[in-house]
Amino acid sequence: MRRHNKISFRPHLTTWYHQGKSSGHYQLDLINNGLGPAVISSYKILLDNQFVSGNGLEPMEKALKILFESYKYKPVLGYVAPGYSVAPKERCTLVGIQFEEKWPSEEIMEHLVKRLDIQVKYKSFYGEVFSMGLHD
Repeated sequence: MRRHNKISFRPHLTTWYHQGKSSGHYQLDLINNGLGPAVISSYKILLDNQFVSGNGLEPMEKALKILFESYKYKPVLGYVAPGYSVAPKERCTLVGIQFEEKWPSEEIMEHLVKRLDIQVKYKSFYGEVFSMGLHD
């Protein structure tokens, strides 16, 4: 029974990317589409395969400034701290960008997004360890 419960109530973190090409709005959400809660162990931002230092929202702010240095934008940032439990079916916005005047072409945006990675390690309530990367 315990083995069945362990398998049945596994969390599964994944991302969902929204884009409004005609409006200049882009958003990346973290979703737990598993059946059990995901307890966050670590949350890291990487840019060009290099860890971006800082606390809380700071690493994402730094990465955005580098990626979109020639664009004006308004960010919406989210962060899942170690110890946070992402409930099943919960959706958390990790980053949203609303470009103000002009925005990158679809090809440029795709290239820029490939430079960014988000690495999340998490556990089930049964102690199973999982990881998720933006490009996994």
